[in-house]
Amino acid sequence: MSVTEVSLSMNVVDTAVPRWVAQSDGERAGGSGEGEPLTAEKQRIRQLEAENRQLRETTRR
Repeated sequence: MSVTEVSLSMNVVDTAVPRWVAQSDGERAGGSGEGEPLTAEKQRIRQLEAENRQLRETTRR
């Protein structure tokens, strides 16, 4: 499906979907994505996840 088709099916403006994708990609990469973390807890979870990834990479070497 195209961005336009997805947007129409969800009844949202066509700029919303690319923003959501960018946000998701940023979060999956360990960052905060496009926006700021919503809570201190969410920020701490992201920090711990990044530390876990770093530790896993270190132990693989």
